[in-house]
Amino acid sequence: MSKISVIIPMYNAKRYILSCVDSLLDQTIGDVEIIVVNDCSTDDSMEICRKHYEGNERVVLIDQPHNMGPGQARNAGLAAARGEYVAFADSDDAVLFDAYEHMYRVAMDMEADVVHASGALMPVVDVVPDNLYELTEDQLFRTSTDQCVKPDASMKISDDMGERLLSWEKHEFHWSIWNKIYKKKFLDKYNIRFSDLKLAEDQMFCFSCLCHASSYVKMPGEWYIYRIGAPSLSRGQKAEKTLVNAVDTQIRAPAVLREIVSDVEFFKDNPAKTDEAVNYVLDILESSYVLPACFSLGEEGIRQSEALRKLFNHYYRDNADFILYQYTESHKEVPETQDPNAMLNSPAFWRMLKEKSAN
Repeated sequence: MSKISVIIPMYNAKRYILSCVDSLLDQTIGDVEIIVVNDCSTDDSMEICRKHYEGNERVVLIDQPHNMGPGQARNAGLAAARGEYVAFADSDDAVLFDAYEHMYRVAMDMEADVVHASGALMPVVDVVPDNLYELTEDQLFRTSTDQCVKPDASMKISDDMGERLLSWEKHEFHWSIWNKIYKKKFLDKYNIRFSDLKLAEDQMFCFSCLCHASSYVKMPGEWYIYRIGAPSLSRGQKAEKTLVNAVDTQIRAPAVLREIVSDVEFFKDNPAKTDEAVNYVLDILESSYVLPACFSLGEEGIRQSEALRKLFNHYYRDNADFILYQYTESHKEVPETQDPNAMLNSPAFWRMLKEKSAN
């Protein structure tokens, strides 16, 4: 058994995958298993991996039967993982060489189900190199991903689920999956896996961990280098796809979240708190994805979206036209709305924060 299995979902990542996997093979902890799950890439990503890693006992290469998205690719990795703990990385990112040594030591010392690192490294240069290790310290910004004071030392969070829920709603526990390691037996015990939601599947996974972990530990430090500034689709195409994915998720997320908390005594005893958690997720989707997309599309763009009409036809059948009308009416006068995801994927944003912190 390895100490840590790192699962990488891969889709058309030939430009970055080698530097990502190599950064994991070079971890100072040594005993790391890397699982690359190819989600039916249309480039030669998997051929590159086979050429470099086939025969390496520390690297497991898996092909998905058809394109299923990153969440399901991670589930395939979880099914294959042999590590005591599991971590996740994206195929275009990198991890500092001593990251998992520090996190695993904390996990052992504190018998943790989850170890949650509070920070990340964000590039502040407009042109990010293919190899993230070429970035120097002055080209990176060490930031807290949690919206709270970073702990001075590793600490076990409160067992009180009411406190955990409040902290989650205040974004004191960032829901990115790549800043944590998870005990594999813990994930299996509670069958914590990724849903097939279009968005927020990582948030649901992390929320389930927060609800079920008997020992959830936060630690200081920035270990994960996140690649930002990737090219995107044209404005209209991106906005429509984002809107449809967000609405689809809003329709389906409540059932997913209610299933997550169905075995948690706190929520059984406080059903209004389940509604509160559901509304929080719906609000996040609305503010982060729906409103920026609606502003970009405008009233006519929403009304004429065949993808949105098709979505409502799927869920509401004979009532689809009425639902589309109601939706258009309720979103036709969206004020100018900043896209938070575009902001967070802008080197200029992190450069501004770094300059501000230096003053």
